Order: sequence, then structure tokens, then C-alpha cells
Amino acid sequence: MKSKRFMLIPAFVLLMACQNDSTLTEVITFKPSDYDVMFIPNDTSDEADKIYMDAFIELKAKYPTEFNEAKKVNINLMNMDFIERKNGPSLLISKNGTTIAQLSGKKAKKEIIEQLEFTFREE
Repeated sequence: MKSKRFMLIPAFVLLMACQNDSTLTEVITFKPSDYDVMFIPNDTSDEADKIYMDAFIELKAKYPTEFNEAKKVNINLMNMDFIERKNGPSLLISKNGTTIAQLSGKKAKKEIIEQLEFTFREE
């Protein structure tokens, strides 16, 4: 009976490790001025993701230094104090650890640009 318990422990540890990997989400982060910006793409590539990315490309041409620290990272969204994730991509803007703006789902490129330009102009 004890040997069966010892066999279950490695299996349990293995299952827990696999579960942790599946909860990681690849996000794009950058830090304009004193803000933290996080883009959480949709689980599948779609038109809404492309609109956000087009907005980033347009803004990078206009504000190249604001994207110097842009990078992809894997995070566990379950560990975040994150408003609510609706269907589609999400853009979170925070300052000093507090979320000050969130865009979710399909938005107009102009709306995304206007929200981000606000953070770029702040000094």
C-alpha cells in the first residue's frame, strides 16, 4: 500500500508542473513615461489583435523611445489583480501598480492610439 502512495506523489508533482505551464500567457509589455502597459492578445490570432498591433506600429514610428523596452513575457494572469478579460485582446495601462485604463475586445485603432498617446505625453 505504501509503495502505491509513493508512486502517486511523482505523478501528482508532474501533473502540477504541467498545469502551471498551461496557465502562462504570452503578453507584450512596455513602459512609456511612468506607466506600465501590457497587451494581452487574443488566444487565437484574429482581426482585433491586428488592429492593436497596427496601432503599436504607428505609435512606434511617432514615439520610438517609448517602445525601447518593449518585450514579450510569459505571465500567469491568475496571479494578477486584473479587471476582467472579455473576449478578444486586452490593453492594460497602470501607474504605480494601479490600473488606470483598460481596453478590451475589438476597438478602433484611433481609440487605441488616443489612449496610448495620453501616456506618452505625460511627464
